[in-house]
Amino acid sequence: MDGRQGMDSRQAKEEAAARKRLRILFLIDEIVGKGAGTERQLLDLIRAVNRARFDPVLCCLRESDWLRENDPGCEAHVLGFRSFHGRTFLPSLIRLARFIRRTGVDVVQTFFVDSSLLGPLAARLGRARCVGWRRDMGYWHTRSLLWALRVIDPLLDGVLVNARAVGEIVAAAEWVPRHKIHVIPNGIDVARFEGGDERARALARAAISFLYGIPPVVPLVGVVANLRPVKRIDDFIHAAGIIHRACPSARFLIVGKGALREQLEALASRLGIGSRIHMIEDCVDTAHLLAALDVGVLTSESEGCSNALLEYMAAGLGVVATRVGGNVELIEDGKNGILIERAAPKELAAAILSLLSEPESRARLGREARAAAIERHSRGRMVRDVERYCLNLAGPNGDRRDTRCATPTGLDTPR
Repeated sequence: MDGRQGMDSRQAKEEAAARKRLRILFLIDEIVGKGAGTERQLLDLIRAVNRARFDPVLCCLRESDWLRENDPGCEAHVLGFRSFHGRTFLPSLIRLARFIRRTGVDVVQTFFVDSSLLGPLAARLGRARCVGWRRDMGYWHTRSLLWALRVIDPLLDGVLVNARAVGEIVAAAEWVPRHKIHVIPNGIDVARFEGGDERARALARAAISFLYGIPPVVPLVGVVANLRPVKRIDDFIHAAGIIHRACPSARFLIVGKGALREQLEALASRLGIGSRIHMIEDCVDTAHLLAALDVGVLTSESEGCSNALLEYMAAGLGVVATRVGGNVELIEDGKNGILIERAAPKELAAAILSLLSEPESRARLGREARAAAIERHSRGRMVRDVERYCLNLAGPNGDRRDTRCATPTGLDTPR
């Protein structure tokens, strides 16, 4: 074979490789429902990736009612893994590695704790690249888990984080080199949210009034969050008690489910505002509900890139959020929302009251928040960034390029 023929052969192989769909295995511990942030982002990503270029596969370590009853939007498997201490560990690892190799998986992406430990091992055995997702500030870290991650993380080809603050935690706590960490913020379907449209607001208020008996013209403040300690919903209820004394007509929505519901209801009753707090477990259309609110609140003590906060912004709400984690990357205090210290109900109440008493200022902040969500946090942008990252990672020597997609931001890239 002469040089020209060799060149033509190489070109043909490169073109064939370019035409091959990239097979991505999304590995997650389990999916208990689409309401939680990580599961929602993952399922939206699976449905949105370009099927002409990517072949997504979902693998859950454990079965769940949600997975039995719903279509995740792609080929799906359940591994049957239970724990690293039982008899399912080694068989699960071997089965997963064989699946990766036999079906031609190019990239494995891991979500949650067990997958973050099992996935890199299986990917290495199956000869695939592996990427770990980190989507929060590591509030669940224990000393033993951190040491396990530090042992496993060198097997990763990269780590994707949804906020710079999360990346800093990964670098400091897990000892991942900073050049391996890339920032791809969460993305949402901004078009679902009305963004201050008065007609949509009137319709949403009428629905809220019918369903929950809330008068259609009262100030309405809401928080969307799972009812877990890290979300500090008790701070919101304490602030509601303060606001009630200054603005007795105000009503408060808490949208989410969790083990703390009875405890939070009891707190509201002790503060004498039980009739002013409305708790909603299941909300089919969060976008429609947010259209009814005046102010959206996030009281968490730890956040990565909050989906709830992004949805408040897309809805054009006046936003009050704690100054923690990735919140400071979404909200510029005084420009598109208000930031407060965590565990500060009095400061929270003052910020909410300022927005309720100044509708023009609230509308201005809401417009700026929606503009930021459209510009930087659309689902399309997030999907394109993930696609670009995977193409680069899986290409020859990791240098495959797709110039039509935005480049993910490195941890050290200036904002």
